[in-house]
Amino acid sequence: MASRTTRCIGVALAVASLCIAMAAPAVLAAKPVAGCSNGFELGPMSLEDSLGLKMELGFPPDAVPFYEALFAGFDKNGNGLLCLKDLPDTPGIAPWVFQLADDVAAAGSS
Repeated sequence: MASRTTRCIGVALAVASLCIAMAAPAVLAAKPVAGCSNGFELGPMSLEDSLGLKMELGFPPDAVPFYEALFAGFDKNGNGLLCLKDLPDTPGIAPWVFQLADDVAAAGSS
């Protein structure tokens, strides 16, 4: 018959093993890759590509530095890509205005 101390150590080891086994999948999970959630039909775009699209739609050239800073602020994972969503044609909203979201954040958790 096992002593009480031996049983307690056995239970503690079993609990510790279970905790490790439960945490392992989260640690081993692959990092999300670039992607956009539904609705961001323009997909992940670089600063250059999105700025080119905006310029084609009449974006004012003097606002480029502002957009560059805005893009950098939204790019939370720093991979140089953002998801762009075209907004409905609404009076008062310029055609070059898009909803922005970080690509991995939009695909993974938002």
